[in-house]
Amino acid sequence: MDSGGNHSYEPIYGVGGYADVPAPPAAFGISIHQPFAGFVEIKWPTVATIPYQVQYKPDLVTSGSWSNLGSAVTGDGTTNSYYDSTTSDERFYQVVIP
Repeated sequence: MDSGGNHSYEPIYGVGGYADVPAPPAAFGISIHQPFAGFVEIKWPTVATIPYQVQYKPDLVTSGSWSNLGSAVTGDGTTNSYYDSTTSDERFYQVVIP
């Protein structure tokens, strides 16, 4: 939906229909900080009704695929937060749309 309240419709090729596609946030980035010992807070902007999954890896070279943290959460158009309790010295995070 644009700022004038109009829906945008994008063709779905190969399916034979159209879908109401929500606009992505103006800038997508995650912020990560440690509010207190043993916890990491991951925050990201969301689009309403879109599911998001937080994932992590202990390193970016040898650890294989990303692991899910908890279950996917549905966006509501605000900033979502996820708290990870970890004793690891180093972790890498990403937020994906499953």
